[in-house]
Amino acid sequence: MSDDQHRIAVRRKFAGKGISTSLLSWAVDRASVLARSYLRLDCEADRIPLRAIYERFGFQFHSYRKVGPYFVARYEYPIRYDVQVIQAFDTESTEPGRQGLIERAVTEGNAYVVEQEDVVIAIGILEYTFFEQGFISLIYVKGQERPTGAGEMLSRHLISICRTPKLFSSTNRSNLPMQALLLKTGFAESGIVHNLDAGDPEVIYYQEVVPKTREIAEIS
Repeated sequence: MSDDQHRIAVRRKFAGKGISTSLLSWAVDRASVLARSYLRLDCEADRIPLRAIYERFGFQFHSYRKVGPYFVARYEYPIRYDVQVIQAFDTESTEPGRQGLIERAVTEGNAYVVEQEDVVIAIGILEYTFFEQGFISLIYVKGQERPTGAGEMLSRHLISICRTPKLFSSTNRSNLPMQALLLKTGFAESGIVHNLDAGDPEVIYYQEVVPKTREIAEIS
């Protein structure tokens, strides 16, 4: 999935009133709501004033690209969701290190959220630390929102964007709802790890996927 906005244009008589900045802020907010990791745009390489606007806003130069007879400058803006917002909604967890996991995932662009009326109701984390394969470290949906299907939507989204041919996840043997979710979204049981939690082994799940490149929202 991608979020595309193809033009930013301001009538000359309205120039200098901050409209371009407002439009860029809207695009960043939209990319954040859609849980994208990056917002990307480009412009003709010789449009120095326009490039300066993007750079002042916080876009980072990415590369040049030749399009027909012209060169365009490509810029990228990393989307970093507010860590405190996500941590604050996850009030049910007593797991050690959970807050650190969320902070790391948000910082590295591996966290994805579902919002309802601008409120976070679910979070999913997809990392690549399990034998260099994709690993869903967390899918958490706020209690009263679990019947909405947000967990299944997150799981299917993480599967669709995985960049490796194998995707793993795990959950405690006692966590029957999570096991049901993984099975429903195409995972199969792969193994069991004992001695992580006393008397409650960790069940490893696995499925093969078609690798995807990282997702971006683009403005061209």
